[in-house]
Amino acid sequence: MALDLPGIRIFENAQAVQASLQNCLDKKRASLLKNVFRIFSKINEFRADYEEVKRWATPLHHIADLLHPDVDKSSESDRFHMNHFLAWLDSTYTNPQDEPMVKNLKSYTIGFWDGLFTCYDYPYLPRTSNDHEL
Repeated sequence: MALDLPGIRIFENAQAVQASLQNCLDKKRASLLKNVFRIFSKINEFRADYEEVKRWATPLHHIADLLHPDVDKSSESDRFHMNHFLAWLDSTYTNPQDEPMVKNLKSYTIGFWDGLFTCYDYPYLPRTSNDHEL
């Protein structure tokens, strides 16, 4: 299951635009292109933040894959996989700047733990309540 994170996609699209503008500037030095390129050059100031967010998105993709409904899933198997995921998270994201993400992710997971896997054992129970929300 692909998890689409718009902020990451926007940054990557802006990088592609910047590269395209650079290519155009290499061919023709129009002043309008220079101004637009200068605007898109600001994106470079956010590269470090982008890299950190992109790195932190990996656990979210893993969770989305783990919790994606499938015919052969049960609450027991998903609980097993999530416990292993949490252990992987602790052993992989060990940098001091990772602490807020790890703490937040574990806090939310533990907070929802009791009801997180129920839908796999009771097919009439929806996986989310998103369809009921306005």
